[in-house]
Amino acid sequence: MLTRKLSSIANRAEIALEGFFLSRRTIQLGLTTFAILFLLSFPTLWNGNEENYLMLAHKTVDPSAFPANHAVFDASRGRVIFEFLMGTSIFWFGYEITHAIGRLMSVIGYVVTLVLLFNFLK
Repeated sequence: MLTRKLSSIANRAEIALEGFFLSRRTIQLGLTTFAILFLLSFPTLWNGNEENYLMLAHKTVDPSAFPANHAVFDASRGRVIFEFLMGTSIFWFGYEITHAIGRLMSVIGYVVTLVLLFNFLK
């Protein structure tokens, strides 16, 4: 049943992407990989590391949200892009939605990478 639905979605996507390098097999592989990784990553619980990095990102964008004696500190500037993007997302949408968006973007990144790898190994 799930395979039939994924095949149907892949057929529609193939028609929409006609002329691109994506084949029906690639689309099916991508949709299947996405479904598996999505189900593995949601629902999710917070861990201390995620919580800390998201608070650092929020502090980068909106320092007034934290009092003078807060416990969120780090001097690393290697996460400037992450902190700006996630901090802005937290500012507009809140922590929970930003956490879900981050997980979804991770799944999409893994899907693209794995589909390219599997097609290369074909």
